[in-house]
Amino acid sequence: MTRSMRFTNHSNKLLLKLFKFLIAGGGGFATNIFVLYFLTDIFHVWYLTSSIIAFITSLGVSFILHKFFTFENHSLDNLHWQGGAFLVLSLCNLTANTLIMYVGVTAVGLNHLLTQVGASALIAIWTFFILNHLFRKSSII
Repeated sequence: MTRSMRFTNHSNKLLLKLFKFLIAGGGGFATNIFVLYFLTDIFHVWYLTSSIIAFITSLGVSFILHKFFTFENHSLDNLHWQGGAFLVLSLCNLTANTLIMYVGVTAVGLNHLLTQVGASALIAIWTFFILNHLFRKSSII
């Protein structure tokens, strides 16, 4: 296999993994919105309680989708450690998002939606690489 072919194969694997990452993230987001709507609007649960339950549920769905679908790690050997690390990462991401929103909107004066898009993109980038490391098998990508 030539060097060019190895690079193309590596690039294709990375693009596929990025695509799967976006699908899994979308699945987690859809779960969050569905559970929030279902609990709040159908069962009349207080919206903040619904939001907490939706967030926790979407974390579980996101973890499963990223571990088994995006990064194709089917081993159950390190499941507890990976789940705990995923939870810590998610809480760090929530903190970072809040900080970026505060600085962007309050300190710099940016539009809140523009700031959220930028924060989400930045967080998604580092999350992809951290999860790739967390769920890695013997190969790098």
